[in-house]
Amino acid sequence: MKQRAKRGLPAVTVGEVVDVVSAVAKGPTTKPPARYTEASLVKGMEEHGVGRPSTYASIMETIQRKYVFKKGTALVPTLSAFAVTNLLERHFPRMVDYDFTASMEEDLDDIANGEAESVPWLTSFYFGSDDDIGLHAKVTTRLGDIDPREVSTVELGATSDGEPGSWAPFGKFGPYVQVGDETASIPDDVPLTNSRFPGRSNSCMPQPIGSWALTPARD
Repeated sequence: MKQRAKRGLPAVTVGEVVDVVSAVAKGPTTKPPARYTEASLVKGMEEHGVGRPSTYASIMETIQRKYVFKKGTALVPTLSAFAVTNLLERHFPRMVDYDFTASMEEDLDDIANGEAESVPWLTSFYFGSDDDIGLHAKVTTRLGDIDPREVSTVELGATSDGEPGSWAPFGKFGPYVQVGDETASIPDDVPLTNSRFPGRSNSCMPQPIGSWALTPARD
């Protein structure tokens, strides 16, 4: 059997223009990660060392008060969740660090097992120690750096009508959408991935703004 002759690359130089003999266009698609369910969220927390079997139920109860709602079995984050996460990640990143939380869980385990004292630990956590300034100092020293509107606003991007910017701030009376100078309230359990919110044509009911249909915002 004859061996095929080895083909080498043609001699080319930098900047040389070459002819395209053939080309195949490929359009690979990707899928976003599936939304957490209660079971997968518990599994994720276990992998990061966050939470304990005795606290998982209370964690699920807490986040479903106003931070997530269920769509089938999926947990969908609300605007409140985005606003709180935005605030913590920007100004208190250590508070939402997996390693820090896991380490704190271990300290609490030691307290529960009688291997550490609760009062000294809480004092150090709140007022600080040689390794950390403490929660009280972190909050009081950074309050002046926090812009409430900025950290509580989620950018939604352009509308289907071509409006350049739409925003979802969290105001005094709850979340609302702003398109240009117009604002309209939205239910806190509406996922921000929806391109349209439920509404009616009645003048006292939600009205469309660009590609949005929302409840007129309260002053």
